[in-house]
Amino acid sequence: MAENCTRKLIVEICNAKNLMPKDGQETASAYAIVDFNGQRRRTKTKFRDLNPVWDEKVEFLVHDIESIGTEILEINLYNDKKIGKRSNFLGKVKLAGNAFVKAGDETLVYYPLEKRSVFSQIKGEIGVKVFYVDEEAPPALAEAAMEQKAEKAKEKPPENPKLEEDKKEEKKVEEKKEEEGKKEEEKPKEEAPKEEEKANPPPAESSNSQDAIQATAPVTTPPPAEVENPPLTQKKESPTKVGTQADEAFQEAWQSNSGGLTPETRAKVYLSPKLWYLRLTVIQTQDLQLGLGSEAKVRNPELYVKAQLGAQHFKTGRTQVGSAWNEDLVFVAAEPFEPVLVVTVEDASNERSVVQAKSHVASIKRRTDDKVELKSRWFNLVGGEN
Repeated sequence: MAENCTRKLIVEICNAKNLMPKDGQETASAYAIVDFNGQRRRTKTKFRDLNPVWDEKVEFLVHDIESIGTEILEINLYNDKKIGKRSNFLGKVKLAGNAFVKAGDETLVYYPLEKRSVFSQIKGEIGVKVFYVDEEAPPALAEAAMEQKAEKAKEKPPENPKLEEDKKEEKKVEEKKEEEGKKEEEKPKEEAPKEEEKANPPPAESSNSQDAIQATAPVTTPPPAEVENPPLTQKKESPTKVGTQADEAFQEAWQSNSGGLTPETRAKVYLSPKLWYLRLTVIQTQDLQLGLGSEAKVRNPELYVKAQLGAQHFKTGRTQVGSAWNEDLVFVAAEPFEPVLVVTVEDASNERSVVQAKSHVASIKRRTDDKVELKSRWFNLVGGEN
């Protein structure tokens, strides 16, 4: 490639398909923002179209041709805030520089739109053509490029840097030798008086014996009295926190004292209960009698079913006598189970119990596979408050 050539990257935004509606009116007004190597371009807005067609080309200048393979081209789609409340994100696409082709070899490729985060609601795809074009630079730019290269050549180090390094090392070696010679000459002069002092030590009088010892031995100072006999101080006990959030969630736990010297520390093993889903499917009632015959014909009340397991209770919808509910009521049961599941049929007009049935939870069949279907069964209803 000629040194005076420049490269342009051309991105053609063709169209998009099946975009997510973002303007609250089951449509979207999309536009694209293209980023490459610190440069940004924007397309026009296609109003109220989930399958917009742009057919627009945007150009980017490639500053470093050799490193184009490491660059990233990013295309982001947004819903125009002029139509909606804000510029909502419609999806993005990232393309690596090593996938760019020369002009003439480009093809239309559809890329699926990616999410910006886990919570983004994105769908659809975008059709793009990406290619580059090499053009000859004008004479002014070519001269400027030649001048930059000449300046770089001047700033380069000499062709034979090894010779200069060898000279510097030789100078360092010579300086070290001179310093070592000076040190050897000074050593015997310093050691000579010490030997003479050892051979002929001066006589020390008894009255000045302490001074002589201090001159020949290193001076040591006795430790202060506080260090020898430190005062006894009472240790401040740090406050200990009794109980945690786990104690509130799991009130029953195995406890044992620790083997250390702090009796406040106790080891605990929290018991996590085994949980089951209990599903009650309310289908219908049969041969239900409400008060006297004439009263039942006149009233024809609406009924609902109420089920209770411990502190949990759920209700079905209202239906007339003889109709079916076909509703599921789901409870969370913990071992050990509550003893009884109470099912009550109540009158919607006065919320009074009409009839009820009780079933022992221990007698309910358990299953670990949802695919296994259980047979329905009838429960005998007993009169309620009335």
